[in-house]
Amino acid sequence: MHHVILGGSIAAASAAAAIRGKDPRAEITVVSPETPFYFRPLIPMLMDGSRRMEDISYAGQVKDVTRLISDRAEGLDTKRCVVALESGGELGYDRLLIATGSAPLIPEIPGAGALLPLRTAADALELRKAASNAKDALVVGGGLVGIKAALALGKLGLRVTIVEKLAHLLHPRLDSRGAAAVEERLRLYGIRVITGETVAEVSTGKARLSGGALIEAPLIAVAIGSAPCTGWLRGSGLKADGGICVDENLMAGAGGVFAAGDAASFTDTVTGLKINSALWTNAVEMGRIAGENMAGGKLVCPGIWRVLNATEICGIPMVSAGKTEADPGEEAYAGGHFGYRKLIFDGPRLKGMLFMGDVKGAGIYTNIIRNRTELSERQKQKAIEATLGYADFAMAGAR
Repeated sequence: MHHVILGGSIAAASAAAAIRGKDPRAEITVVSPETPFYFRPLIPMLMDGSRRMEDISYAGQVKDVTRLISDRAEGLDTKRCVVALESGGELGYDRLLIATGSAPLIPEIPGAGALLPLRTAADALELRKAASNAKDALVVGGGLVGIKAALALGKLGLRVTIVEKLAHLLHPRLDSRGAAAVEERLRLYGIRVITGETVAEVSTGKARLSGGALIEAPLIAVAIGSAPCTGWLRGSGLKADGGICVDENLMAGAGGVFAAGDAASFTDTVTGLKINSALWTNAVEMGRIAGENMAGGKLVCPGIWRVLNATEICGIPMVSAGKTEADPGEEAYAGGHFGYRKLIFDGPRLKGMLFMGDVKGAGIYTNIIRNRTELSERQKQKAIEATLGYADFAMAGAR
């Protein structure tokens, strides 16, 4: 059985390991335009020099692969079961996984050619090179990637400004209160934060904001999100709604074709709506499930997360999952003695959580959201009081 995997990030690596575990004799070919496999969330550390490429690599996963091809897919014929390659050749398959990831969004503004994205290891190294010739930097986008980029550039000695078009940073990972704490800490690190604006125009060494202000910035990094790499699938017959549409087994509607990670759209664990998510944790799980099923399994993907994040920013540990803002009819409880803890309930169901500073017990709350567990009034109250533990469920089951 010949398994072809398009892409070289974590969904691809996770799938290759699952295929190899289920079928030790499988032929596995990975097609990737960049060197697989490395830990993409750590690429800001390549910028500031705290990590080298070998430090963020998980190239040991290559042991699961029969052949690596440095190329890019540019077409798919599902009837003939062949992938057209950018180099001009074709590659046949018995089972195919599309894990081509996503590409950075670049704003369509005058001077956009001067913007430097941060999506790949090569991007990070290019930004590090550019930083050596600059004193000021502007980061467009106040999400996690943008903030990490800003901190890395600050560590290199640059004066850094973050511009975020929304009202606060890190939406939807944080609510306005949590974001305010992060913004305050960033300012202590010397990073200027501007919200509610975006860049309207870029000229030599300068950026004009939507509000009219002019900012000196020889280096402008952009981190405003990404879009699935699916344009090359036109004419293939596969359906895409943001990402490639897949069924519960992550099959893409054509015989032997699967999709996982950023390239796929699937059901949100919390809302039940179809979403496309670029979360690393989703890609790991989707890759594993797709790989198992490519090798003959029948695993069902339970859902993916729009928000599932555990990180630390400027010394503040934080965990968020599900929702961080309540909709009408939902209840939100916020407080905390040693940090900030927020829970969002829809009746007996926990729909979202945000813990900052005090992240004790975050795992149990995440599992409650994932499993859609209905809580008793006592369990709900203990969750609000931050005293809920696994023992509370064992005791409830014993009664």
